[in-house]
Amino acid sequence: MDRLPDSPIAGYEDLNAWMDGFWSDFSQSCKNRPDSNASQRSKFVREGSCATLTACWITRKKTKISLSWLNYGDSPLLIFDRTPKSGLNLLFSAPFNLADMGRDPHLLNWKDLPDAGQLRAGSLDLPERCTVVLASDGIGQFLWLRHLRHTGAVAPGISAPSPRLDDAFRAHAAQPPTDFVRELDAVRANLDDEAAFAHMLAAIHAQGLMANDDATLILIDVDVEWPHIEPPPAAADATPPDDTPQPTDRTAP
Repeated sequence: MDRLPDSPIAGYEDLNAWMDGFWSDFSQSCKNRPDSNASQRSKFVREGSCATLTACWITRKKTKISLSWLNYGDSPLLIFDRTPKSGLNLLFSAPFNLADMGRDPHLLNWKDLPDAGQLRAGSLDLPERCTVVLASDGIGQFLWLRHLRHTGAVAPGISAPSPRLDDAFRAHAAQPPTDFVRELDAVRANLDDEAAFAHMLAAIHAQGLMANDDATLILIDVDVEWPHIEPPPAAADATPPDDTPQPTDRTAP
């Protein structure tokens, strides 16, 4: 996160230029780590270091909140609308659909140029109350499927969007309908304590609802109250009204 630029990475050229700024130092520091053994160094030099990237930049200007986003790989970005009566509707997702989570992801690597065709980037305006989720693939897929179970889109008798998602889809479909608002609040409550977060992940895995994988999760709650601006008073008309009778058109009988 410390390496992300202040301005959004808007496309392939920006992404490549950003990686050019640190890949050499990164590779050298990893090669020189004292805790790595010869086989690890050999693997690193041979294969590089692969990673997904999901990031966002949020700006507020006058009466508008804008989010610029970037996604490369299968670490999802999810935006849930929390305005009154929305019930945490899924406003936006990248990847754009759950089926993409069932495919082998393309990864960034300091040894190779990024694939321009795998980069997703864009911008959108946010509602005044929403939650932005940035997650690694396992916990991100879990939250996505829990939300779909909440809406009824994951239920017994409905087919998974991808064969590789069959097991996860069936596990969530077997669960009773859920209150996703409470579930997301419970996840949020465990983010401040690493041990509590790890315990929560272990419990989710024990239920068969998430793969046994490392997890990274960021929740950004956007809550904005716009100031109430009174309209300016109507300007007084300095010209007195003209009471002179005006002629009218008449048709003779």
